[in-house]
Amino acid sequence: MDGIAGTTAVTGGSPEFAMTRMDEEQHPECDVYVEDNRAATMVSEVLANVDRNILSRSKIIPFGAASVGKALGQMAHNKRFPRPSLVFLDKALPRRQWQENGLSSHGRRSSGS
Repeated sequence: MDGIAGTTAVTGGSPEFAMTRMDEEQHPECDVYVEDNRAATMVSEVLANVDRNILSRSKIIPFGAASVGKALGQMAHNKRFPRPSLVFLDKALPRRQWQENGLSSHGRRSSGS
């Protein structure tokens, strides 16, 4: 990889990382599903603030309705996607619906209840 100190070898990189470096097309390593463009902007800003490299290796996809996000979350939980995927829902759903679906308020499966 080219840097200030010259060209260096990178070991342990994913095929997607290598493809992104070899051409101008993005080859994301994970998908991040969010409800809308506002959420996409917020997640992008958080990732860029934490580590810009993570942002460039992720694809943020707005999905629309919370019911779609719920279905995507179940698919991600059951590993139905070709690459690692995260789904973020806002807390607009009533707490009862979160609990009925075995989800915490953070969108993760709860272990106890």
